[in-house]
Amino acid sequence: MVRLIPESPDFQDDSERVAWMALRASLNDDHALLHGVRFTDAEAGEVEIDLLVLFPDVGAAVIEVNLDSTSYSASVDVSLQGPCGELLPALLAS
Repeated sequence: MVRLIPESPDFQDDSERVAWMALRASLNDDHALLHGVRFTDAEAGEVEIDLLVLFPDVGAAVIEVNLDSTSYSASVDVSLQGPCGELLPALLAS
């Protein structure tokens, strides 16, 4: 079973719970599913990630859950030192 952090989250709304349950059912033992990850970024300030999925040897998926819509955005490879200049991942999560 996927590693859950925390094991029993306190969801802000039902849509977060639905997304959590769907991810929990579809991920495997190598993955970690985190809820409500908070941190402070120099540019973005206080940031909370609704859902964060960690994939070993691959990376992470930051998931923002909204009440009114369901949509999918294709994954993007982010290079902080690449030719496209500086990109702050915290801004993507805020």
